[in-house]
Amino acid sequence: MQPWEAEIEMSPDIAKGIIEKEIGQFKVKSISPFAQGWDKTAYLVNNEFLFHFTRREIAIQTVKTEIKYLPLITQMLSVPVPKPEYHGEFANGFPFFAYRPVPGRMVVEAQLNEIQRLALAPKLGEILLELHSIPVTGELNANFPKDYMGKLNIEKRSGQIDKNWEVIDRLGLGVSAKFRDELIATVRQETVNSKSCVVHGDLYSRHLMIKNGAISGIIDWGDMHLNHPARDLSFAVNYLPPNAFSAFISAYGEINEQDLCLALFSAMNHTLYVADYAMDIGDELLRNECKWGLENIVKNYPY
Repeated sequence: MQPWEAEIEMSPDIAKGIIEKEIGQFKVKSISPFAQGWDKTAYLVNNEFLFHFTRREIAIQTVKTEIKYLPLITQMLSVPVPKPEYHGEFANGFPFFAYRPVPGRMVVEAQLNEIQRLALAPKLGEILLELHSIPVTGELNANFPKDYMGKLNIEKRSGQIDKNWEVIDRLGLGVSAKFRDELIATVRQETVNSKSCVVHGDLYSRHLMIKNGAISGIIDWGDMHLNHPARDLSFAVNYLPPNAFSAFISAYGEINEQDLCLALFSAMNHTLYVADYAMDIGDELLRNECKWGLENIVKNYPY
């Protein structure tokens, strides 16, 4: 069983029954499939709300994290993020929640060229600076999720890169194993442990929204946690071409070489994993985006 396969299948009729049972006076007048990810199945209800239902047990805590902390994130960023207005549980503790759709469409669907990506760089830098500058004190410091999945565990993720390296050949890329080994050799766990801030944790082309050529929101915050900022910076080095990076830095701030290599390392691990997923489910747009991103990671490597 692949890690993205559902443990609980959610049909429109089942979703409708759960909503009307768990949310007092809410009446479902229309319901249609909207999206399906690794952790959640989403339905558009009454053409007004997106209801997200947990589909894997491992995601129970991440969905609860979204319900609890998204109201805080909405106050801290200059672009829209989901703001839960309804929530509840089904199937022995599987959570669900609903919010009004974030405007725009996923950037993976937009298939932007290099010039269009360059135009996004300053705003992306601004948003990530806002997120990474959220004060981590008091309740947030005590209770905000840590990196329990080991997203920047160097040993674990190095093993994943090695295991998934065959994806490079399946995509027809001519990236050598020597590059992989050199990249892995540049990163240290001490670098990861040197900084900690609020990160989105799973920022990639399916989770950044765009409208009229501008960033219009960020979605799917279930993996948010405290970690090194490189976890999110990995999206910048994956998605932005090298000639856009200076514009990103102007908005975000300087990134030292160690942090840049850590971001590239994280981007390589995540993109190989997502590429495997895209090919498994037959998502050609996501596959092509991963291929572009892997080529871009090589271009952004500083050595």
